[in-house]
Amino acid sequence: MNSILLIGMKINVKILQGAECNVDVVAGDSVDRLKELVQTHLNISPSNQRLLHRGKTLQDGTLIQEYNLKEGDKLHLVVKKEASPAAVAVSESTKTSTTSTTATTGCIETQTEIEPKVLLEREMTRILKAHYSSDSEVRKVVSAFVKNVEKKLNALSLDDIERICDRWNSEQVLQF
Repeated sequence: MNSILLIGMKINVKILQGAECNVDVVAGDSVDRLKELVQTHLNISPSNQRLLHRGKTLQDGTLIQEYNLKEGDKLHLVVKKEASPAAVAVSESTKTSTTSTTATTGCIETQTEIEPKVLLEREMTRILKAHYSSDSEVRKVVSAFVKNVEKKLNALSLDDIERICDRWNSEQVLQF
């Protein structure tokens, strides 16, 4: 067996919402094994994990060495939507717009929310109405602005998003 496969390394795994953990792996470990280690730290089932390294998804059944991971590398963890406690709670409850999960799933309460895009459009329309002579002009400006923001957001990498969030948390500055 190749000796490089036996050298241990710490890999940082981070969920965009903030939770993170460090796992000890060797290059010869499989992605499946890595997901099991993440499960022990973050309590997220391997079947509900999607691990990304530099924008590339780590595929089940492959070895860590195939992704050239090194000591200290950071992986981003995307939790599949159907697996999130909020999604489970919403799908299980049709009584009200407010739902909650049991203590065994983390006591998370959610409310049906308006999409951020809709909120942005409403707020911009409210602000710009005073500056334009017609609603059609306001809609054109708002539509162009929202398209521009969406284009910029779609071009961001996970590392870019993390840097933006860190700057917001430390300086209350939103810049991308």
